Amino acid sequence: MNPYTYALLAALLWGVAPVMEKYGLSQGTHPLAGLILRCWGVFLGSLFLFLDPGAREGLRATGSTAIVCFAGAGILASLVGQIFSYQAFQKAEVSRISPIMGSWPLVAVLLGWMIFHEPLTVKKAMGTGLILCGVWLLGL
Repeated sequence: MNPYTYALLAALLWGVAPVMEKYGLSQGTHPLAGLILRCWGVFLGSLFLFLDPGAREGLRATGSTAIVCFAGAGILASLVGQIFSYQAFQKAEVSRISPIMGSWPLVAVLLGWMIFHEPLTVKKAMGTGLILCGVWLLGL
């Protein structure tokens, strides 16, 4: 599959997940309990992936800097970010909260430009501007 197919599949799954989480929270689940259950799902899925010998070898070959980067990303996105998102889901419509949370590409584009010196093209600037417009429109 090409990278755009993978990206579309990821977007589809990332679009379904908040609806499932909002529904779970609507059943009276405490946000931190929901996060723990979500993490259990990730843990069980990771155990399944660990059955792949290539994955195990990849872990052994990973350097300490990469380990810190991935662990930090997990803490930021999958723990702290999810806590914030569950608090938002409890207080507002998933159709209004998800687009705001989906504005993360703007942050990624700016950080890619600042940290990795990726080119900030007119297309990227217009695309991130459209993301902001979409978030604003849906958040009204």
